[in-house]
Amino acid sequence: MTITRKSMLPLLITCTCVVAQNVAARSQANSTASTASDAHFEVATIKPSSPNSSNSSPGAMGHRVTMYGTTVLFLIGFAYDLHDDQIIGSPSWSSSEKFDIDAVSGIPGDPSLDQIKMMLRGLLAERFQLTAQSENRPHAAYALSLAKNGPKLAESSEPVDSKPGLFMQPGFPKVAAMKGVNLSMSDFARLLQSGILDRPVVDHTGLAGKYDFLLRWTPDDSQFRQVGLRLPPPSESSDAPSLYTAIQDQLGLKLTAEKDALVPVLLIQHLSRPSPN
Repeated sequence: MTITRKSMLPLLITCTCVVAQNVAARSQANSTASTASDAHFEVATIKPSSPNSSNSSPGAMGHRVTMYGTTVLFLIGFAYDLHDDQIIGSPSWSSSEKFDIDAVSGIPGDPSLDQIKMMLRGLLAERFQLTAQSENRPHAAYALSLAKNGPKLAESSEPVDSKPGLFMQPGFPKVAAMKGVNLSMSDFARLLQSGILDRPVVDHTGLAGKYDFLLRWTPDDSQFRQVGLRLPPPSESSDAPSLYTAIQDQLGLKLTAEKDALVPVLLIQHLSRPSPN
């Protein structure tokens, strides 16, 4: 499967938000016997992105993993499931300099999401000389929890072993419409954290099921910054509510800002520009 990020905003959001979920989808159906701890890249090429290129894409996520125009900060966040704010002490170049990565898995078949993340962690350690320490710290975050009258979520109608997925519908950026299929609440919280909101998100719903839903809202200029977008102020002509109202009214959940939520952080001890290929 190849996913590209185009210059058109709707496609950009689709690719950025869906990539982790689609990788997870395929990985859950994958019958590869290898475990995440066995995962490694057989070969990997890392090159600085062309300064004249505006391309920025998750690329392909399978036996061959390609990422174009990606920063090392994004790579760390993807590999460790962290929001930018949870990565502490990274050098300034890690969020500004961009690289193209082309790597081939060292295990048979399509790797799982956990395996891809383990391979990327190994790549960061070997080629970027990343050393870091993880710990939990109080941090500003959003808590995703149940609203007063309980959830308005439909149990997924998909087979138990079917692929989870999340897709942006037409209309962005005036209106964001997000269709979730066979998603857990932890999946949903990770998506909000990695692609939409401006701080980490912790799942306090206590819901263990998989759900199908459609969430429709008017995005504001604080959202989607994790993926490099700067949206215009909300349109007064939009008929969709804010994200926070939509989550409560449409899903029966709520997002609450917390000043001192306990979240995992990664303390960067050393990080270098990549070694030559």
